[in-house]
Amino acid sequence: MKTLRKLFSNKLAVLGGIFILLFLLCAIFAPWITTYDYSVQDLMNTKVPPGGDHIFGTDALGRDVFSGVVYGARTSLLIGFCVLVLGGGIGILIGILAGYFGGWVETVLMRIMDSLMAFPAILLALIFVSILGSGLKSAIIAVSLAQVPRFALIVRSSVIQIKSNEYVAAAEVLGQSQFKILFLHILPNGIAPIIIQASLSFGQSLLIVSGLGFLGVGADPLSAEWGAMLSDARTYLMTVPHLAVYPGLAIAITVLGFNLLGDGLRDALDIKNY
Repeated sequence: MKTLRKLFSNKLAVLGGIFILLFLLCAIFAPWITTYDYSVQDLMNTKVPPGGDHIFGTDALGRDVFSGVVYGARTSLLIGFCVLVLGGGIGILIGILAGYFGGWVETVLMRIMDSLMAFPAILLALIFVSILGSGLKSAIIAVSLAQVPRFALIVRSSVIQIKSNEYVAAAEVLGQSQFKILFLHILPNGIAPIIIQASLSFGQSLLIVSGLGFLGVGADPLSAEWGAMLSDARTYLMTVPHLAVYPGLAIAITVLGFNLLGDGLRDALDIKNY
């Protein structure tokens, strides 16, 4: 309760939570919020300005921009969830193994993670996409792999601190298996920094995947994905600016929301030097 009170007293964190709530509502209720199918083209009503039946206007193919932005939230939710499950899961496992066993296991795993951390996340994702091929699935896998080192380094640091506690030594004396010690004692007590990193990684993942979509190596250019919509809009930036404004705002607001919430969680959970 103390943590929640501290979190809700942080106005910026609450603002971030509101942004995320709007994002989730759009993703969940997209079919009921929109009145047009984004995949349907209406070449008789192209580049219509915002207002009337199309509150965000239409694009060069006559598709409703509002529908694209709303359904883009659903695509972004899928991307973020997959990245957390895949990238976060692998990173947490590597961090646990490196932090608990130490020695050559830690040296090998952490040197690999350090090598990956030497590259900016977007560049690392581009490298993986060039290997896996373009497309949304490849982009998700690439961004997930790019997030692995961040989870691994944070979890390793937590495990090193936690494994020196007396209750871990007591579990070892009682003869509990290493699996139980890792997943019943160490991991639950190190969950706070993982939650914070998950919030920050969600926003960063959306930004990277949108960047890949803008470069044409992410989602299908015709799909409802914010980066792909921005890529389509750049041709008409001077003549039909609303095509870029709305998906750009959706990306900015959503990423800002997750970053604000992550900072608020860090303060509420009292994580120092994170």
